[in-house]
Amino acid sequence: MIRILIFGLTTGLGGVGTYLMNLYRNIDRNVIQFDFVVEGDMCYFADEIQAMGGKIYYIKPKRKNVFLNIKDLWILLKKCRKNYKMIYFNFSVLYYNVPFILSKLFRYPIIIAHGHNTCPKNMKNIRYLLHCINRYYVSHFSNYLFACSSQAGEWVLGKKAVEEGKVKVIPNAINAEIFKYNTEIRSIIRNELRIDKENFVVGNIGRVTYQKNQIYLIDIFKEIKKKYDKAILLLVGDGELMDDINKKIHTLDLSDSVILTGARSDVSKLLQAMDVFVFPSLFEGLGIVLLEAQASGLLCFASKGVIPEQVNVTGNVKFIDLNKGPAYWAEQILKYSIVHKRKDMTETVKISGYDIKDLATNFQEFIISVDGNIKDK
Repeated sequence: MIRILIFGLTTGLGGVGTYLMNLYRNIDRNVIQFDFVVEGDMCYFADEIQAMGGKIYYIKPKRKNVFLNIKDLWILLKKCRKNYKMIYFNFSVLYYNVPFILSKLFRYPIIIAHGHNTCPKNMKNIRYLLHCINRYYVSHFSNYLFACSSQAGEWVLGKKAVEEGKVKVIPNAINAEIFKYNTEIRSIIRNELRIDKENFVVGNIGRVTYQKNQIYLIDIFKEIKKKYDKAILLLVGDGELMDDINKKIHTLDLSDSVILTGARSDVSKLLQAMDVFVFPSLFEGLGIVLLEAQASGLLCFASKGVIPEQVNVTGNVKFIDLNKGPAYWAEQILKYSIVHKRKDMTETVKISGYDIKDLATNFQEFIISVDGNIKDK
């Protein structure tokens, strides 16, 4: 069995974690096994990972104590070298490069670097400088370079690496079948959430952070509410800006019209309850949740010039400039929603190249091939 040491899973839910777990669930775990490094003392997917035979190594978070983080990384990577030939890094930004440096120091034979995001709008100058320096190191000293889109590849690994063909685009694929539009599930979930048939449900799923821009979404929803009083906003997720979100909802007198579910594992069911999906992110590598929303037949609205247009695999994603303002967003959402006929789009997503089963097969063949080349090292 080939065991791979993987970085990128966090304590909670997120796009990178969703990608990794989708991949993990669909590989042949008799052939390849994933083990994860997590910064923190818990992991949302811990029980599932252990049930599938994987291990989790917990280390001190760098945001709390960078020196203890380095110490834990040193001990872990030194100890794990005898058990792992491959180390697979998944990341969005590279202002902190210690894991890469240590993986080279301890001579891991194969290092895979996978970028999952584009440039954060609020990145400080010193972090941007560190990112640029570190991505040069990573792109030159990793054995294989992946990115979820060409835009993410340019940001995380450098434009030159992309232009020279060193970066392979690996789609953040999904199990489209589980998102198939189902009117029965829709009815059950709406009943559970006390949503009436006449309610128009505007949905969003994601970590509640600056990047996902839910604050702006509430402004959009306020404008929708002015035009259609029975509108409901369904926000799924948790994060560091929850207090700000609650204050915003209260300030705009929307408490009776917004449903906050917190982090949920039944995203496929919650999508069924929505009538439209709105995703006004400030930066995004691809936006895996947009694939999920499309598979469920939802009409989606996303930030123009921010989210890669290649995510629009069904034709049901409308891109709107964030500078147009909340009122314009609301107008477009209501205008297009009137004529949209929801239907099952899973097959369209599958044939677009974003099906997890195909990705898992290709990834497994790649790992087996790479492992065969280092048998004697």
